[in-house]
Amino acid sequence: KTDNGAISDKVQALVDAVNSAANTIGQTTAKGAVLQGSYDVTSLQQSLYAAVSKGGPGGTSLHTYGIDMDSTGKLSFDATAFAAAFTKDPTGTQAAVNDFATSLDTVSTGAIDPTTGNITAAITSANGQITDLNTRINDWTPRLALIQTGLQQKYIAMQTALAKLQSQSSYLTSMLKSMSSGSSSSSSS
Repeated sequence: KTDNGAISDKVQALVDAVNSAANTIGQTTAKGAVLQGSYDVTSLQQSLYAAVSKGGPGGTSLHTYGIDMDSTGKLSFDATAFAAAFTKDPTGTQAAVNDFATSLDTVSTGAIDPTTGNITAAITSANGQITDLNTRINDWTPRLALIQTGLQQKYIAMQTALAKLQSQSSYLTSMLKSMSSGSSSSSSS
């Protein structure tokens, strides 16, 4: 004989896991979040919801077995409704729960399978882009250092030229003043 309470606890844990995954997906894809607009992640969320909407065997509503989804996509589990369904039809209830769990397993495997998962592939792709960008940054670092050194040398040369110009300007100004004061004193004599 199968324990209704043990199955009920497992269904609650499954519902909690779906809610946790949906919440994390919602936070990471919200406006301004790091994965905003990520098709792979939003598609995963829709697949989770579709697994719930699909229902049990023969399209029976999971609500019959205590599993429900509100308008925001949050799942709930009613242990009392589950117990009533289990008491009435233990085999059918187990089949519905098994079908629900299998659908969720298919969704999660399709996302995180190490070789074929779409989320795994997205992570691999993102890591490849990071590696490429790091390589480009490393390639540009010495180039930028050379450009910086060249610009610093030009700036120093410009400062030196401006200092000479200022010195000559000061010299010419003082010469003109002395010539001007010499002319003034000779014209007054």
